[in-house]
Amino acid sequence: MRFFISGYNINNCVGVVCNNGPPGITPALAKDTLRANARFHTIAGWIDDPKAMKVIQEYRCRLTPELRQSVDEQVDARQAQVFTKAEAARAEMQALRKPPVWQKPPLSVEFKMTPDAKPFVSPKNTSPFSVVDNRLHIRAHANTYAICTSH
Repeated sequence: MRFFISGYNINNCVGVVCNNGPPGITPALAKDTLRANARFHTIAGWIDDPKAMKVIQEYRCRLTPELRQSVDEQVDARQAQVFTKAEAARAEMQALRKPPVWQKPPLSVEFKMTPDAKPFVSPKNTSPFSVVDNRLHIRAHANTYAICTSH
């Protein structure tokens, strides 16, 4: 399969990385291009650039039948992981749709009334503390605060 990757502008070259602008051609780009089974074109201005020409020479040396085999092996390896990744994503979505499973907390304290502590409460929170079913509830609006500290 061939495709078009645009790094700068769009033209009608199918399967060619179009990278006419900065940062130009780099070893990392050449490696990624070959890994994606795409191709470069050579821009006339690169001929006078020794760094660019070195990258192009190293890139062209890899355009062999072994590249096709390497690309096919990478495709097969990725394809072999599709089912496992899809199953993991499905399991994660199912877990996220379920209600939370609460475990026994490491510390549980019952309150008959609001603790005798110094409250620090945002002016935007009115009555953030309450005791319901022997549990202290703290309710605060987003981006505000409501805490109690002992004396």
